[in-house]
Amino acid sequence: MQQTLRIIWFAIVVVLLPTAVQAQVKQVQHERRINALIAQMTLAEKLGQLQQLDGDYRGFARPEHFEMARKGLLGSTLNVRGVKDTNALQRAAM
Repeated sequence: MQQTLRIIWFAIVVVLLPTAVQAQVKQVQHERRINALIAQMTLAEKLGQLQQLDGDYRGFARPEHFEMARKGLLGSTLNVRGVKDTNALQRAAM
């Protein structure tokens, strides 16, 4: 019985270990890429990503949002509704 359990345990380790190692390597690669991108950002851009502003009372983006998005100074908006305004803000940010 113990010999069978050892064989099963060994088989599990042999099968799962490479998968776990690959997942860890991918995670490290992703973290390096993220850190490289963040390192390219200015302090103003980093702070801008924390900025969350609201739309106007009708659910539209405010005119100043577009310029802020272009400069990387707007992280997200609240109460901006509809595909047209949302996509326009996304294009401005790109």
